Amino acid sequence: MVFTLGEKSFMMESYLHSTRKENGKWTYPVPNCEEEFRENFPRTIYQCQNFVQQLNTP
Repeated sequence: MVFTLGEKSFMMESYLHSTRKENGKWTYPVPNCEEEFRENFPRTIYQCQNFVQQLNTP
């Protein structure tokens, strides 16, 4: 699936805004990102987790 630049930007912003530091470790809760994306882009088939994993793969 191909995402628009606006959708990709939203995913990254949502992902980074969801970041929390718990017990000295950073966590990146993908479900929060998914929920925000669904609320803002209800007609788009969503694969945020795969997109984020691709960004984290070296």
